[in-house]
Amino acid sequence: MEEIAKALQDVQGELAASRQDYATVSAQVRSLAAQTAPLVGQPSTPVQVHVSPEPIVPLAPPERYAGDPQKFSTFITQCRLHFLTKTAAFRSVQSRTAFVISYLTGDAAAWANPLVQKDHAILYDWDDFLAEFEKIFNRRAATLCKDRELLSLKQGSKELVTYVTHFSRSRGRLAP
Repeated sequence: MEEIAKALQDVQGELAASRQDYATVSAQVRSLAAQTAPLVGQPSTPVQVHVSPEPIVPLAPPERYAGDPQKFSTFITQCRLHFLTKTAAFRSVQSRTAFVISYLTGDAAAWANPLVQKDHAILYDWDDFLAEFEKIFNRRAATLCKDRELLSLKQGSKELVTYVTHFSRSRGRLAP
């Protein structure tokens, strides 16, 4: 129930921000029209401009991401849904990287903190940011899965680690 209330509150905040943006843009257009009218010899009459804001699509915020390789793809997909449905809010690279970083915790936040503190150039290039983020956290998923697969292998009734250790000892490679 708290999640629904939080999501509703987020949507209401976005709606209020969109209304404010609409009012600001409308005022700017009216001001520019009034300023340019004398230049083109037209009477300076207020111009009515109707700009339809993007429809608000109620999306749940992405789950916070702590660096779990198995949750990487889901997290990025949730972020991309926000980018796709709220294009006005995510026009700049900085808005996208800031959005992603704002949902990071744990190891993932520890990775991003120095980038933000040093105002690293990668924060200004979405493709580079995403590639580096994926290289660090999604690559680990593949590595960890392979490691787990290897550790779960068995030789007969023995685990692979026990078998390899026993084999190495019998060949004189490991001290008993």
